[in-house]
Amino acid sequence: MEPEESKANESNEVNPEQKIELPRLIIQMNENGSITVSGPINDKILSFGMLEGAKDAIRDHIHKSQQALLVQPNGNKHGLLNYLRNGKR
Repeated sequence: MEPEESKANESNEVNPEQKIELPRLIIQMNENGSITVSGPINDKILSFGMLEGAKDAIRDHIHKSQQALLVQPNGNKHGLLNYLRNGKR
């Protein structure tokens, strides 16, 4: 029985050379303002999950870019300290 079990385990292993096609959800705005969506839209859970992940990525990007602006108003720490002390850059 052990040889059969080892064969079953070997068949379940993923071959690193084997490429898996990952799903893509493509949202495109057309010239007339309409939206075209292509991808696994028949799979409601997957599609909405991908949209939520995309929304989170956009929020993170916006949050990080706003933090960078707050920390470096003119590119050096002396300018920031002067601004905080005197309101001047």
